Amino acid sequence: MRGRDIDTKATAACELAKIGGAIALTSFRSAALGLREKAPGDLVTEADLAVDRRLIAEIRARFPEDAILTEESGGSAPERVWVIDPIDGTTNLSRGLARFAISVAYCEEGRPVCGAILNPVSGELFHARLGHGAYLGDTALRVAQTPARLIELGHGNPQDAAGIDESYLALSRAGLQAGWDLRNAGSAALALADVAAGRIDGFAEASLASWDVAAGLLLVTEAGGREGDFFAAGSDLTRRGPVIAGSAAAFPALQAAYAALPAQVRA
Repeated sequence: MRGRDIDTKATAACELAKIGGAIALTSFRSAALGLREKAPGDLVTEADLAVDRRLIAEIRARFPEDAILTEESGGSAPERVWVIDPIDGTTNLSRGLARFAISVAYCEEGRPVCGAILNPVSGELFHARLGHGAYLGDTALRVAQTPARLIELGHGNPQDAAGIDESYLALSRAGLQAGWDLRNAGSAALALADVAAGRIDGFAEASLASWDVAAGLLLVTEAGGREGDFFAAGSDLTRRGPVIAGSAAAFPALQAAYAALPAQVRA
């Protein structure tokens, strides 16, 4: 795609995140969340669905030839597709915790080309375009240049059919033995944005979907970080897979810790 067209998509990603953020913020400040379970322990609110509907409508109006893949509505993943998590961190939103995000990415041939992540409460807008860097507002981002220390580990739903996330327990044990200061704040999108901003050193989770990480992994790599090639050549954007991302110091340490896990607990 030509540069001018990508500029348009990159601008749109930021605009879409802001549109979704306004809807989510209204719900966050309201007691009427319309909370229900999609599956045991997997929450969805009316805000998730409202953001989903609005962003789908916006994309269809602006880019009618593009496909759309979202957490709440599903979709396909052809050559040109918008990959969206309407609200990443729904549990946090439902409990009044100000750590949730709208994640919007545009992908071509299975890889993110541009994307944006917005925390509606703080107003922080992270955005990136392939080959043009990562930014928080107008400020360029760089991953941490310090030794691996502050690490966020995500985990799967503890109430799902797979039972306890053994990979999370094993990674946590390895991290504590390595002297890492571990976190789990409930939003993979914001964790990856924090890696890009140098606020934390790395992030790992054994099983995530493309809508969780498309914008975030682009932020990390454009900020000088590394990731485990979640979007490998020919990869299917509808699949789930392990995510490892971090600074130059943190990434190999996380990768080694994950590789050392027993095969039966790896995703």
